[in-house]
Amino acid sequence: MNKILMGCLVEMILLFISMVSNNINIFLNGSKLIVIGCLVIAMIISGVFNKDNLHSTRYESSEDRDTRLHHVSTLLFLGIPSLLSLFMLYVFIR
Repeated sequence: MNKILMGCLVEMILLFISMVSNNINIFLNGSKLIVIGCLVIAMIISGVFNKDNLHSTRYESSEDRDTRLHHVSTLLFLGIPSLLSLFMLYVFIR
């Protein structure tokens, strides 16, 4: 739960900065950067881009796999509030 709250805190900071500077593009570009960055790094860590995924996961222990998947879930939970705020902005405001 702390991961989602941390993502919400980052979004609130982005929203505050964009309100102070009166520039919505800071919020849009910052949120897009967070969402795309979290997704790409999570896919790299999880091995989605690996061509020989079975070969690489065959030799890792269960502790290594659990640690890797914990990092992936952390990144995904950090990106969820940004994704939701972008969705709400595009659907309800624009």
